[in-house]
Amino acid sequence: MTQPGMKRLFASVSAVIAAVAMGAAGVATAAAVEGAPKVDLQITNAQGRTFVAMRVGNYTRVIASPSDPKTGSVAVQTVDDPSTVKSASAAAVTSVLNSRGETVPAEATNDPIAYVSTNWGLGNDGATTTTEGGKPQYDGNVRLFLNAIWQNAGFKSLFDEPGLDTAVADANGVATFSGLVQGEYIVVDKTPGTNIDKTLPMFVSTLAKTSASAADALTIPGTTGSIEAKSSTPAKPVKTNDKNDYSVGDTVRFTITDKVPSYIAYNADTYKFIVHDTLSKGLKFSGAGTVTVKVGATVLQPYDASTNKNGYVFQAVAPGGESGSLDFDLSHFFSELIKAHDGSVAGQTIEINYETTLTSSAIDMKPGEIHNDANVEYSNDPDTEATGKTDQGRSTVYTFDFDVVTLDKASRAPITGAEYTVTRHGESTPMNLVKVSEGIYRPESATDTRTATESTLTVGGDGKIVIKGVASGSYDVKETKAPAGYMNLQPLFTAGITATYKTVDDDRVLDTLLYSITSDKYGLSDLLDKDAGHYRVFNVKNLTQLPLTGAAGIMFLVTVGVLLVAAGSCIYLLSVRNAKKESGAVRV
Repeated sequence: MTQPGMKRLFASVSAVIAAVAMGAAGVATAAAVEGAPKVDLQITNAQGRTFVAMRVGNYTRVIASPSDPKTGSVAVQTVDDPSTVKSASAAAVTSVLNSRGETVPAEATNDPIAYVSTNWGLGNDGATTTTEGGKPQYDGNVRLFLNAIWQNAGFKSLFDEPGLDTAVADANGVATFSGLVQGEYIVVDKTPGTNIDKTLPMFVSTLAKTSASAADALTIPGTTGSIEAKSSTPAKPVKTNDKNDYSVGDTVRFTITDKVPSYIAYNADTYKFIVHDTLSKGLKFSGAGTVTVKVGATVLQPYDASTNKNGYVFQAVAPGGESGSLDFDLSHFFSELIKAHDGSVAGQTIEINYETTLTSSAIDMKPGEIHNDANVEYSNDPDTEATGKTDQGRSTVYTFDFDVVTLDKASRAPITGAEYTVTRHGESTPMNLVKVSEGIYRPESATDTRTATESTLTVGGDGKIVIKGVASGSYDVKETKAPAGYMNLQPLFTAGITATYKTVDDDRVLDTLLYSITSDKYGLSDLLDKDAGHYRVFNVKNLTQLPLTGAAGIMFLVTVGVLLVAAGSCIYLLSVRNAKKESGAVRV
């Protein structure tokens, strides 16, 4: 998180201004409060939140630059009242310096807020992340100072006192403090309610004016009229899978993504960040070897306690069967960063990938019932070991069915005895399908034995074959054997399955599903229901039942033509033979 309004005194005037301020402390403080300029402060990204602000430092002098009257510098002094501010901030600064093995100078305890703003201001705060003017930081010395001072019970209790400036977020998520006395503030999230994920305390340097009547604030590095609240709360994880839909036996690759929250204020020994993932029936985890975990560009390795390697801990419940749960524990990784006072990965993307297989159970489930859910369990209060959980992110998996019934062309009654093959359009080899029950088949999966697969499908007693658990696309359906008493024309058509999707609450959800016939070689097939995928194939007993259009019609006409030619040839030969007999006869 970036630093909220920490300013750096202009090098050319800082020493003089600080000396004047220190020499006339009583007068300067009174002047800074009585009749001091008022400014506004907005907090964005504050949906549903309430903040209180307490001034911890006064601007004792605001000076415009002689070379550019729109810019300038300020001098700062720690407030005298309440006195707890000075004692707590001095202790906090001392704690940070001691933790770094640095000497504690007299000014750090005499005027700690001035020390913080002067030495740990923008660009000079030890932060490991890129800082921007006016943005609160979530690492660096300012963050460490806030962490330390917030552990002081006396200081923390000051924010429960009445009369503090309060700002409540509006419908646009903007909380506005109107008419603040310009100066240094610590802003605290006081959103009412229990188990609320708290925005970390923020150190803010307000805009500065040379006088109450000044129209505009000076441009001073680190001062700001707007900051962004950044919570220590991860968002609901986003779940995605690699394809729109699948066939039974396909590999389903899932991805979980989230943003790294601010973590630097927490206790390294108790911090928790665990991604909990749950597979529904119809999905089987493919093994830990398929797992990858990344934070930003860094690929994490499994945690190794013997080497104290700060990776992730993975645990799978019911890993050998379908459904079950997967836990990805990144607590060790963040704990090591907290110990190193390194907040550099805050805001980066967490990405977890792993593989599953769509199992045969999927054929018995309705659209939308096969899914994968994930949430994050995380430390949500820097002062305790309490944890919270995000909402569930979901990714839904789809697979489809269609059926073909064999009918007598004349009576439209179902007939048995037909056999079929189903081939993915564009491929030459029929699909290996497993018989589920009479007339019902599904694609083969890796756990099926080869003897249980079939490329030739036999219709059931109702004259129907049902194909379950296939992805969208095109499938060539061919009748390879006709029922007894029917012509073996091997009718062939291509069944099309087209699915469209829409996004609902970050999940890809089936929007429309349409079936079609994209080709019909002999005109002996049709689609009975375009929404449910019910196809019909008609069988004929003689040529007169063939349609007069399409390949069947051509076949019929060619056959009739051949017969007519043959008949004509026979008549011609007979007439020639008779003519010869007559010419050779003895006439009396």
